[in-house]
This record gives sequence, C-alpha cells and structure tokens, in this order.
Amino acid sequence: MFELVYQSNAIPDLTTENIERILEVAQNFNSKNNISGCLFYHDHKFLQLLEGDEEVVRNLFNKICQNKFHSKVELLTEGFKEERTFEKWKMAYVDLSSDHKHDKERELFVLNFLAYSELIEKPSPAIKEFWKKVRDFLEKRPMGQ
Repeated sequence: MFELVYQSNAIPDLTTENIERILEVAQNFNSKNNISGCLFYHDHKFLQLLEGDEEVVRNLFNKICQNKFHSKVELLTEGFKEERTFEKWKMAYVDLSSDHKHDKERELFVLNFLAYSELIEKPSPAIKEFWKKVRDFLEKRPMGQ
C-alpha cells in the first residue's frame, strides 16, 4: 500500500462551497480508483493523506499540484506501508476551523495536528500513531461533522 502526505495553502477566498465541491470530486475519483485518505482544513491550510496504488496516488498528487484551490503544495512524506489507515473513507474530511472551538477533544486534536506538522519530516512510529488517532477521532464523530 502506497501512502503520500502533503500540505498546501488554500486560496484566500476559498468558500465552503469550494470545499464541498473538492470533496465531491475527490470521493468520486477515489471510489473509482480504490484510493482512501483524509483531508484536514485549518486556517487556510490543507493537510492530506492519500493511500492506494502508487501510480494512481502519484498521478492524483500531480493533479492536486495544478489545482486552482491550492498554492504552495509541499510533499511531506511518501512510502509504502502494510495496510490502509482510512479503509472506511474514500476521503474523510476534518475542518479544524469549524465552530466547535469549545469542544475539548477538538482543541486537543488541533494541538496534535499542529505538532504533527512539525514532526512530519521525520517519519516515525509517532507519526503512524498520529494517523491512527485521526482515524479513531473520525470513527467517533457522527457522519457529516
């Protein structure tokens, strides 16, 4: 299983409708191409993990690099792993900028997210554990939140 993680800046005037469209296109494409993953959005920044066939994931990443909603796309890590982390999601989505600011679990998650962005250049068991925590966080949430 091939995994690729990148971060990018969102365009300044990105709207909720733009994000909904990005997710719709991603979920359709990923469903047809056996891709799974997770997309984060926080403070006009994206962080995304993609997993699937190496050639398909690399081609998808190249398209993302050309997408008008992204700028400063930066590949953070890539490589092979034993199994999928997000096997249940064609594209899980977490908006860490949403209005749940007083949710303690969400606040802790944002802090972990920010710490993760500094650690990503050094792949380690801690990074794998972070993505498992993301998956657990998503599994606890009602759909659509």
